[in-house]
Amino acid sequence: MRHVLSCGLFLALLSGAAGAEEPLDCVDQPDSAAIGFTTICAGQETFEASQLQGWTCDQLWNLRNNILYTEGYCFTSARAKAAFDNTGCSVHSLAEVPLNEHQKANIKLVESLEQQQSCPTD
Repeated sequence: MRHVLSCGLFLALLSGAAGAEEPLDCVDQPDSAAIGFTTICAGQETFEASQLQGWTCDQLWNLRNNILYTEGYCFTSARAKAAFDNTGCSVHSLAEVPLNEHQKANIKLVESLEQQQSCPTD
């Protein structure tokens, strides 16, 4: 697992970003039931579609790719290379990224939401 987060990685996610003490695949999301944010962690819980409701294509893209980044994926697209540091990456094939069941389900959900919104694929 990587221990260095690329500069500004979560700036495009939501106005709140995961704190340094949070695992790399955790982000803060607005919590409509409370004032503030609720932290969600892609490697520790399976998201519900309602948790990602209203996320933009860019936010979904960043979340999906951050899950891959935390597990050592070496990005190939120009966009991903610009957003994520490939230093220390070790997995060159998407099929070989060692994802746990939460991460697999979360990527599948994000991809489904991206498809529903006709987000660009890259």
